[in-house]
Amino acid sequence: MAAPDASRVETTEGDDTPLAEQLRARIHASGPMPLAAFVLACLHDPVHGYYRNHQPLGMAGDFITAPEISQLFGEIIGAWTVVVAEALRNAEPNDAVRLIELGPGRGTLMSDVLRVAQSRPELAGKLGVHLVEQNERLREQQRSTLESNGHQFSFHDALEDVPCGPSILLANEFFDCLPIDQLVWQGDSWRLRCVGLDDSHQFQLQCGEQASIELTQLPEQAPEQSATLETCPELPELVSKLATRLRASPGVALIIDYGTSETTYGDTLQAIRNHQHVDPLSRPGETDITAHVNFAELARLARRNDLNVYGPMPQAQFLTELGLVQRLAKLMNGADAATRNQLELAAGRLAAPGAMGNVFKVMALTSPQIGPPPPFTLESQP
Repeated sequence: MAAPDASRVETTEGDDTPLAEQLRARIHASGPMPLAAFVLACLHDPVHGYYRNHQPLGMAGDFITAPEISQLFGEIIGAWTVVVAEALRNAEPNDAVRLIELGPGRGTLMSDVLRVAQSRPELAGKLGVHLVEQNERLREQQRSTLESNGHQFSFHDALEDVPCGPSILLANEFFDCLPIDQLVWQGDSWRLRCVGLDDSHQFQLQCGEQASIELTQLPEQAPEQSATLETCPELPELVSKLATRLRASPGVALIIDYGTSETTYGDTLQAIRNHQHVDPLSRPGETDITAHVNFAELARLARRNDLNVYGPMPQAQFLTELGLVQRLAKLMNGADAATRNQLELAAGRLAAPGAMGNVFKVMALTSPQIGPPPPFTLESQP
């Protein structure tokens, strides 16, 4: 049995769900489980997992993403998509561009993107829309959103199921949903953080045995006692699959998420339920659990797979350089006072340093033969 982690011991109450009972049984049978395994079960258990069953988005859900805040976000991404798609069409004129979204939420972002693309009818007819989504409830919402606008699209369970060809891949708040492991520096070694049970059979974070995880990137400074380092076990395979696609055919992936530009120590595990921060161990299967994206590790893996990497840059810079201020002014022109106020508040949430502007980052990954998409430049390479 692993010893409790003195630096961070949390217990939970009222966490009885069908999945909680299953996880307790696993821990009783096999001992404390790595944090990533616990989070993976909470999010993706085929019967009780959060992303298998929940409708997480919107005021009736647990959180709101940028496309739900304002059409400004989706329209700017749409204009970006048009520019990139036209460049790909010039390179591959005889093939349609696969427009892929990982974790498309309620379909809001894709709907905004396609609405902007309609301004170029000759291009819009050459876009094949592919939604990578496993949640059946969200698929129904995406179907309703897109079919109401007359769009054609296909669903896929995984990225590798999307047909090969020139691609634009959008991933807005997708990578933060990948389960993480946490390592804790104790004595002179890293120890794997696990989820066990306390004397009351409540879930509890504990420190397990010495970690056998290969650490490829560490902060420059030496760790202090009880320092936490996060790793994402699924990230290498996901980047490898993405790279396989982008090496086979020209394409660009746009990744937007909250995270850090450098590898740092710290505990970023968080959970949201009903728009409130809650204990990540509470009510398994009914709580959204995420962590900050390590963009430095993402860039390292992409370069190792022969992709070009641009960014990350703050979301505020990305949106501003692509015309946020100009688009805001156009929408406000002639609008009533209430609408203008709503638009200003939404733009502030998207771009203000104290809101999403700095903590959210944007990174572009491209095929080896493709240069930087706007607003990135060659100097944007890390």
